[in-house]
Amino acid sequence: MSAFVVSDSTINRVVSWINNETVGSNGLTYGRIGRILKGIGHDPDQDNFEVNLGLAMFDLNVLAVNQRYGDGEAEKFRPLDYSFKPATPGSVYQALKSLHCWHYQCAEGNVPETELFKAFESIIHAIEGGIVSRLPQYEAAQWG
Repeated sequence: MSAFVVSDSTINRVVSWINNETVGSNGLTYGRIGRILKGIGHDPDQDNFEVNLGLAMFDLNVLAVNQRYGDGEAEKFRPLDYSFKPATPGSVYQALKSLHCWHYQCAEGNVPETELFKAFESIIHAIEGGIVSRLPQYEAAQWG
């Protein structure tokens, strides 16, 4: 397996989509993402939520790359100067694909054992579940 430090735009798309999703409780995941993030200290209702979550995601990605290749190696991929800038998150599919990319790049060393990595596994499942539950084939399937 290999890993790299993702672009700011990858993280910013995910964080911006999550911010949009957590406004109110009737989003695709019915508030599940907000509850997951609150449980690990990233409350969407707090000031600087997007900045703090984006930085936490970036730091985890850098940690994973350094664990894969050695201390100081992450900065060889790109400057370690992440900055959150609100992004047009695009579709849920784009947000999910960006999230899958980031998540894969973080699957090194002991990073998969971290609270943030595990929380994002739950967020990925929540998004995928929300997508599937709205498919006509799912709607047409028998309950029970």
